[in-house]
Order: sequence, then structure tokens, then C-alpha cells
Amino acid sequence: MVALILSAIFGLPMGCGKTREAPPKPVVAVSIVPQAYFVRRIAGDSVRVEVMIPPGANPATYEPTVDQMTALSKAALYVKVGHESFPFEQAWLDKLLAQAPSATVIDSTKGISLISGDPHVWVSPRQARKMAQTIAAGLKAIVPSKADAFDRNLNALQSDMDAMDAGFKALFSDLSLRRFYVFHAAWTYFAKDYGLEQVSLEHGHREPSSHAIQEVVVSAKEAGVKTIFAQPQMSAKSAELVAQEIGGRVVIIDPLAADWMVELRRAAKEIQKALTP
Repeated sequence: MVALILSAIFGLPMGCGKTREAPPKPVVAVSIVPQAYFVRRIAGDSVRVEVMIPPGANPATYEPTVDQMTALSKAALYVKVGHESFPFEQAWLDKLLAQAPSATVIDSTKGISLISGDPHVWVSPRQARKMAQTIAAGLKAIVPSKADAFDRNLNALQSDMDAMDAGFKALFSDLSLRRFYVFHAAWTYFAKDYGLEQVSLEHGHREPSSHAIQEVVVSAKEAGVKTIFAQPQMSAKSAELVAQEIGGRVVIIDPLAADWMVELRRAAKEIQKALTP
């Protein structure tokens, strides 16, 4: 009787003094950080996200850790990039999936017209919109009880993407210069969306030769270019050399940033600034 009164007053659990633990959250594994951004925007805290390529790591050279392999054993869903030119998945995906026998695998670029040689589909808000749709379908399959909430979150994310796309279209609508220079060709989809041309120093994940660098220097000088874009996952040495030769500067923009939306907006402004005389 005393226990019943105390339980009513203080909300103490009845029984043997054990509290019921919440069931573990489904584990969703993704290859890259931007995919994790999409998963979290759609699923909130309903799932636990494991990112295979951590922030700052180079997808061409990164090797998963033992802890990551162990975490994969609990994965209910694996979201792959799905592009044949994505080196990490070419080298590691089969090994990763062998550690996740119960995981459903979804291709986040399914149904998208892919560009050969550049797997960075997500730098395009228009293509990211489609990726988010595919990811949402995968999430609803593993947590069907949250389907309505996931749909609401997806709609909010896609609305943000549509607004960003419209803003970028206006940002690049009235430029006389439309060619921008990068170390690594990660912005092909972005350039295609907004009528721009990307020129890359690097080809095939190799440092450019001295001859290739000189060709870029001549081209950049002729175009009046003063900015070379690099990314934090890779060496900026060649970009800095070209910038020095043209009397310009190196600007870092990150196609693999954790806050996908904030960084993509910043990158767009930096590219627009570089194209504005």
C-alpha cells in the first residue's frame, strides 16, 4: 500500500525496481557526410547515423576503421552514392556490405542522369532533391511508424532546396564571366544547373603535371581569372601555384561539408564573387 502511494505521488516505477529501456534506434549507414545531413533532416532523432567517410577525409584514399566495420553489423539501411566514379565505394562497398548482412541497400542517385567522371551529384540542389526523395523512401521502409513525420520533414527539406535553387538561378543569371577554376572537378552538376563552366587542374585523382599547370595559367590569365577553388580534403599545393602565377588567390569550398545547405550557399556566393569583375 505504501509503495502504491509513493508511486502515485512521485511517479516511481512499480515492480522490481527496473526501468524499461527504450528500444535501440535503427542504424543508418551512409558513405558521405552530406547524405547524413539528408538523413537527419528527414528522420530527426529516430535513427542513428554512421558515416563511413568522416569529415575532412579524402574519399579517394580513406580506409574504414575497425570500429566503423563493427558499427555496420547493426545497420538496418545503407545509403550508397551509387556512382561508378566514386572511388571509396568502388574499393570498399562490397566489404562494407559484407559486414551488414541485414541492411537494406539503397542507391541515392537512382533515377538521376549521371555525369561520367564526377560522383558529386549532391552539389546540385535539383539532384539533391531527388536524392532526398530516395532516402526518405528507404527510411520509411525501416521505420514505417514514422512515415508521416518523415514525409513532412522531406517536404520541408525539399522546400528549402527549391528556394536555394531559385536563389542560385538568380545569383548566376547576369554574369559576363561564366568559367571558374577548381583543383578537383567536384562541381560539374552545380555548373550544369546554372550555365557555368568548371575547369579542373586535377584529372583522375592525380596531381597535374607542370605542363598542365602552365596550360591552366595561360587559360586563366586570358579569362581574367583571379580565384582558384580547392577543397579541404585535398592538397591545395597546385591551386596555390596557379594562384601565384596569375596574381590571384585560393578559396576553399567544401563539397563534403557537414552542414550541406550552409556550405553550398557559401560556395555559390564565392563562385559568383569570382565571376564578377
